[in-house]
Amino acid sequence: MTVYQRHKAMNVRDFRALVFRHHDGKFRELTNANVLIYWPHGFGDWVFFSYIVPLLEPTNRYWMTRFGDDTVSIMDGNEWVMPIYGGTNSTHCDDGGAFQNRHFGLDFDEIDGNEKPVSLPVSIYEACVQNKIDSVLFTDFPEPFGYSPFPFHSKPRNILRSLVRRKALEHVSLGRPLQSTINFSVPEWLTLWTESRLRNFCGFGQRKMCMIGRNGFTAIGKNWGHRWREEMPAGKRREGEECRDFMRLWLKKDPNWCFLILEERMFEGDNTVRDKELHAFSYAEIFGTVDASTIPFGLVGLRFFSSKMRSTPRAVAAKMA
Repeated sequence: MTVYQRHKAMNVRDFRALVFRHHDGKFRELTNANVLIYWPHGFGDWVFFSYIVPLLEPTNRYWMTRFGDDTVSIMDGNEWVMPIYGGTNSTHCDDGGAFQNRHFGLDFDEIDGNEKPVSLPVSIYEACVQNKIDSVLFTDFPEPFGYSPFPFHSKPRNILRSLVRRKALEHVSLGRPLQSTINFSVPEWLTLWTESRLRNFCGFGQRKMCMIGRNGFTAIGKNWGHRWREEMPAGKRREGEECRDFMRLWLKKDPNWCFLILEERMFEGDNTVRDKELHAFSYAEIFGTVDASTIPFGLVGLRFFSSKMRSTPRAVAAKMA
């Protein structure tokens, strides 16, 4: 059971708009509308949505938000959809429940395409009024689990049939990879700020850097080494041991490396693989925890580091979409 820290209630305003899900096909028939897409899903699902948005109804205009600017910032600079920030970086807030405003007060089961009251934080409310937003899309993002035939076999492709008009979908070359619309350009100030922290706190520049994403956010089965607790002999049943062994071998081959571990919190003991002897540092100790970071992860973690990687997220994600 996840326990969320209670925060001070946000200042909100009541807003009214047509509210849609994807299940009944009503949204894909919507035209000439200004649409707020409320997408309370994970970082990777926002990346996946970047492949979907250029295929949506072209007579509409689109904005996108959720509780947690770490994720919303993925869409910064996107030519197809405008992010609306809520002023809190962390997504660890029970989809707004920690601010006494879960899902903007919407009951998912009652969404039917009709007008509903939406309880919006002031910054989002004002953006909606300024841009004359009249419709909201709030939907789940079902996983096909391999049961959808090609070309609808992946998560973003699977939902296309519910969000895109059938006639429009007939003109999409689904035999080819979908194209991401994420803007991977990096502002100079972001490069200078990020590199200064990496140089000052973990030796980047003097050392080469290897990034390691070891932890799965939604399921322990995504963790690197999660089975070692059962499979290794006594004394070696530490979940992160495989990752530690990898870093030791890496340094043995070339000692001129440091490691940035994508841990969003200051974990301790066996729950972390940060280790000064291995020159391994967690993202949280360099850039701040999810509750205390100053710049959203979508800017630092995705855009800056993708510019430094030989195989960028754009190339990797294209194979999945």
